[in-house]
Amino acid sequence: MNTFKGHSGAINHAIMDNRNEKIYTASDDGTIRVWLTPTGVFQYMIKTNKF
Repeated sequence: MNTFKGHSGAINHAIMDNRNEKIYTASDDGTIRVWLTPTGVFQYMIKTNKF
């Protein structure tokens, strides 16, 4: 299990892609962040409206 550090708000949703290569997290801070599985290394961020 990994700890995902980078969001400034609570993580509300997390989903893994169908190839089990990436995890997408959505947060109260209005961002979606993409992480590599299984390392948990941060890849990139998508700025959105707040959830």
